[in-house]
Amino acid sequence: RHNQSAKDILMSKAATAGLLRQRPHGVFSFPALTPHFCLLLREELEHFEKSGMPCVPPNTMNKNGLLLHELGMHDKFLNPLL
Repeated sequence: RHNQSAKDILMSKAATAGLLRQRPHGVFSFPALTPHFCLLLREELEHFEKSGMPCVPPNTMNKNGLLLHELGMHDKFLNPLL
């Protein structure tokens, strides 16, 4: 086991704990946000949509959606996650 990288060890422990899933090969998923936080974020997005303020769609393929940086969440919220 001493030949494993720290990344491999961490991924193995996370997978064993049920936190990390791989599907398909090379694509990993894990819980990053709590269900309560997701609820609060959705509520905030709904408030913004009802405000009537201008909203730019995320891209030309989607008519629905919102760029979180329009709500001021980019610097203090999104950057630390990236």
